[in-house]
Order: sequence, then C-alpha cells, then structure tokens
Amino acid sequence: MVVRNTGVNIKEAGMAQNENYHDTSGFFSILMTLVVLVSMSCLPATIGWIQVFAS
Repeated sequence: MVVRNTGVNIKEAGMAQNENYHDTSGFFSILMTLVVLVSMSCLPATIGWIQVFAS
C-alpha cells in the first residue's frame, strides 16, 4: 500500500476536530426517509383514485 502526501492541511480544509460541534442532520435524514417510504407506498393508490375520478 502506497501512502501519498496530498498536501492538504486538515485545519485549512475545515475538518479539524471541534468539540462544540453538534450534527443535527440525523433527525432530518430519518424523517425524510420515513416520508419517502410512506409516500411511495401510497403512490399506487393515489394513481388509482386519479384514474377513477378522471373517467
């Protein structure tokens, strides 16, 4: 395995360890996943109701 020095300083790249950082994206990701799962399972019924009322 060859390890190369890419010349990227971690502190300059903004990836330094911050003890006060709190990631809040986890809840939103889970919520959006649940919304997509529920809406996708309702899609065939929605298409059926549109076809019933359109004719």
